[in-house]
Amino acid sequence: MHRTVRRCPGQGERTLIRAPVVSSHIRSVGYDAASRTLEVEFGGGEIYHYHGVSEQEHHDLMHAHSIGKHLNLAIKGKHRHSKAHV
Repeated sequence: MHRTVRRCPGQGERTLIRAPVVSSHIRSVGYDAASRTLEVEFGGGEIYHYHGVSEQEHHDLMHAHSIGKHLNLAIKGKHRHSKAHV
């Protein structure tokens, strides 16, 4: 498990835990239900936040046959994202 401390406007700091995943391009995925933020660590070490992601979308991603393909089809382009500065 990987831990990230995020600053959430108006909510102080939160610890988000990412779970390792089996994927050729993604190392780990975490989700914060309170802020509806999906956190994805890619193979090169970059971490991105996807905002406004529902719990069902997170669940579907984690149970997809191909996590990378599901991220590209169901999350990217649909949700605003930002690169984490760690």
